[in-house]
Order: sequence, then C-alpha cells, then structure tokens
Amino acid sequence: MYFATCGNDANWTISGGCPLRGCPDVPVPKLNANNFSAECAGQPHGGQCAAICFDNAFGGWTATCNANSGWVYTGGCPLKRCAGVPPQQFNAGAWNASASNATVGSSFAINCTANITDGSGYTAACVADAIMPYGNWSVTGACPPKRCAGTPPLQANAGAWNTSSMSNATVDRSFSINCTANITDGTGYTAVCVANATMPFGNWSVTGACPPKRCAGTPPLQANAGAWNASMSNATVDRSFLINCTANITDGTGYTAVCVANATMPFGNWSVTGSCTLKQCPGLPPTPDFTRAWPDNCINATHGVVCNTTCTEQGNGRAQVRCDAGQWQTPSLVCTPKRCATLPSTPANADGTWNTSFRNASVNTQMALGCTPNITDGEGYTASCVENANASTANWTVNGSCTQRRCLGSPSNANAPESTGWPISCANRTAFESCNATCDPIRSNGTGYTAVCNEGTYDITGSCPLRQCTKPPPLAQANSDDWNSTCIGPIGTTVCTAPCNEFSFGDGYTATCNGSDSWTYSGKCTVKACQGVPNNPTNSENYAAFRSAWYLMPGGNKVPCNGNILNTNCSADCAGNTEGTAFKAECKQR
Repeated sequence: MYFATCGNDANWTISGGCPLRGCPDVPVPKLNANNFSAECAGQPHGGQCAAICFDNAFGGWTATCNANSGWVYTGGCPLKRCAGVPPQQFNAGAWNASASNATVGSSFAINCTANITDGSGYTAACVADAIMPYGNWSVTGACPPKRCAGTPPLQANAGAWNTSSMSNATVDRSFSINCTANITDGTGYTAVCVANATMPFGNWSVTGACPPKRCAGTPPLQANAGAWNASMSNATVDRSFLINCTANITDGTGYTAVCVANATMPFGNWSVTGSCTLKQCPGLPPTPDFTRAWPDNCINATHGVVCNTTCTEQGNGRAQVRCDAGQWQTPSLVCTPKRCATLPSTPANADGTWNTSFRNASVNTQMALGCTPNITDGEGYTASCVENANASTANWTVNGSCTQRRCLGSPSNANAPESTGWPISCANRTAFESCNATCDPIRSNGTGYTAVCNEGTYDITGSCPLRQCTKPPPLAQANSDDWNSTCIGPIGTTVCTAPCNEFSFGDGYTATCNGSDSWTYSGKCTVKACQGVPNNPTNSENYAAFRSAWYLMPGGNKVPCNGNILNTNCSADCAGNTEGTAFKAECKQR
C-alpha cells in the first residue's frame, strides 16, 4: 500500500508501494531456437524475452510474463527447406524423388554410371540460406569418365599414334594409324578406349594388321666372322641380326645384317654393315738376347704371320716368332748364347777363387773377385765373358789388380835386442813375408827373432835372452878374500868384487859376467912386504959381524932376503967365529 503524509511545508510525502507480480525463472528452450537470455529471469508481469532461431530454421520465439508469474510463449522456428531435387550430375543416375522439399541438414547420394566412370558418386546436402527462409542444395563428389592412359602400344610396321589427341582419351573414343609405307602390306590399325569393368580406368583395344615384307635366305658369309644363324631365313623387314668376329684373332664389332624393304617389290633385301679385321701385333716383337733386329716387314704383323731373324756374333742359331691373336708369342726358335765353358785362373792376391756357378756363363756375363782383405790393396778383379766372332765359344777377359801391401824399410833393431840385427834383405817385404835376426852368440842365447809383414807393419816374435852367470867366479884371486856368494846374473850387467885380504893392499878384484858362467877379471891385490933386509937386532951393535947374510927360510938355496912379503921368514947363520943358533927375522903386519 501507499501512505501520504502532509508535511510542515504543506507538501505531501508518499511512501510504501504496490510492486507488480514477476517471473523469477528464465523461459524454457524452444524447438529449433537458441536459449533465452539469463537476463529474462525476474521480468515483471507483462515483461517479454525473445529467442532467436537456429541457422537452419526461420522465425523466432517470444516469452511474456503473465499475472501468475508464468511465461506465455508465442511464435515458432520451423526448419528451412530446399525446393525440388538437386540438379542432375554428369555421368551419374537421377536423384530420388524423396529428396524434393527436404529440410535443411538432409543429404542424399547417387552413384556414378556403372563401368564407364570412375569416382565415389555425388552427395547433395540441403544447406540453410543465412538470409532467406529456405535452404539451398550443395552437391559434392565427381564421376569422371574412365580413360585410357597414354597411347596404345606401338604396332609393328605402322606409324606412331597421335600423342596429343589420344593421350588420356575417354572410353569409347577410337583412333587409326596407317601401315608404314613400302615395307608393309595391310589396312593399318584402329585403337578403341574400352571400359574396364573392375578397374577405374579404360584399356586400349587395337585391331588391324601391317604384315612386313621379308628377306629370303641368309646374308652372304663375311670375312673373319662366324656363320649367320639359319633362323634368319625369311626374316621380316627391319629385323637385324649380328654375327661376331672370330674370337681372339680379330678386332671389330662384327657384322650386322638388316632386312631392308624393296620399295617396288613385295620382298626385302639384306644389307650388311660392319667389319672384322685380323688382330695386329703392335710394333716389332721384343728382341731376345743375342738376336739381331727383326725385319721391318714384321712391324704390326697380323695374326698368323711368322717372323725370322739371325743371331748376333754373341749367339748361335737363328730366331723365329709368331703373331697370335694380337700378341707376339714366345719365340719358337732362339739364339743360344756363346758361353765361356771354364773359369779363368785365380789371379794373384785375390780373396778366394771364382764362383763355380759361373761355369758355362753366357756372353756379357760378369763376375767379381775381391782382394784378400787386410794384406792387399786394389779394386779387385772383374772377369767378363767376351764373344769370339770366329768360334762358337767365348773367352774370359780379366781386369783389375790386387797388390800386396808392403812393409816399408826394415824392422827396427830396437825390437830385436841382443841380436846381430836384421839383414839388409829384410827391407820392403810384402805381406806375410818374413825374415830373421839371430841372437848375439856371445851375449845371448835363444832362437832369435822373426819379423812377418802384416797389413803394412812388421809383427816381431822371438827373443834373445842374455846369457847368465848362475854362480860366482870359481876361484879366488891372489891375496884377496873369496867372491861374494850372491854374485850371479846376466852377462854384461853382473859385476862381482873380491877385496884384498889383510896381508895385501890394492883395489881388490872385479869379475864381470861375459857368458854362461864365464867371467872376465880385473884388479890387483899386492902382498904387503918388508922393505930391504931385516933390521939389526935391538941393542945390537955391529950386528952384521955375528951373522951371515939374511936368506929365506926354508930353502935349500940361500936366497937373499930383501924386500920380502908379509909373513916371510928370513934366517941368518951365526958367523964361524961365534957360537949360538942362527938369527931369524919374520916380516909381520904392523
């Protein structure tokens, strides 16, 4: 309800209200239409909402809210329709009458005409017109006619098919070609493109004939080739046959025979081309050893030719060779070399002897022999087997040299001590020659020395040992002591001494070894002596009056005693007018 209040300002103030009844829910969806908008919920009494039809329908729906809070619907969306049937399609059957006035979304199919077409047929769909209240037919698919690919196979003895007009021709089309002029008889060929009932294409069907003209028999035989095959007899025009050249001995591609049409006659003629030439042996054959050059008429000789030539001065006999299949064969006859039957003599100072494998060596053979190592100089020797123009054998010619190395001069005497020296004949000896130096017969004994010339120098062996004194001198010298017992040694260097004894004076004695236990003595020991006659006795006066002259004792003869040596006894008899024993005097060491 409403309330009206009169205010202090003398104006009415209205409050309260009477709201209209409304529809709280969204209208329900309707056939062939889109949903009503969610904004329709809560519409008041009398409010309206609209729903748009689908594209395949036309019209629309209206929802009105009534006094009972419910929706009242008016309008509609009937489906659009395609009038009549789809248009007729190429190479296909008719559409079914049920397709007439079909609704949008309906579709119908028809098949391709059997056998002569290829494809899945056609499909017609009733499609809504976006603006108009009806539909339109949309047809898809295809029924292309079957075709014969390319052109028919080429036919014997006829022209070529027309590629531009026949290629990919449709079923039932036909084409013709004529027989090749002059070489055939006939009406030509007709090709028809015929449908293939089980495959998506057609096949060419060709009828007609162009029989060729023929060549009787076989071609004539050809040089250096095999025989023609008997199957060639009565061959048709344009047929060709090949025969090969005789194997191995010829060069060439062989021969080709073609049956060629005779333009004016009902047969053909054989035409033969090609060649088979005998193989040539290139140039001249290799010239064997000891053989003269082959003659010029052998240059590039053909198969089967035999060439001959003579031997050089180094060979015997003759040579012969054959050209076979383009190759010079191994000579059937050859010149045997003249040979050196034996070996040459072994030259001086060579290292060994000639190799025996060179016995019976051929001319121009060479062998070498070196010099004896270490003792010779030179390049060695070369022996060459040289032909003898006037004989069937050859001779050895030896060149080279090996000279023995010499030892210049004589060996050094310093290397042969205690010898008589090297003889003059020992100078400039050759290798392995020797000479001798004998020992000094006085100073030494032994076998002496031998000098051998070796590689330019002397090798010296042997010895001359000095003679030895193996014991002291045998006898003591007068008035001396004995020789010292260790006085032994070699000659010349061993010197022994014996000093004077106490009764003598001097340098003593020296003994020098001069051979095997042989000594040379020198020196002297003089016996001490009392000078004059004995002195008078002590305290004696006129001593001489009482005695005779002094004489040596003992002795039968009265030898005067004067200057006698030490230990000499002298005696003097008493005078006749005196008595007593004789006087005695002895020379003594002081």
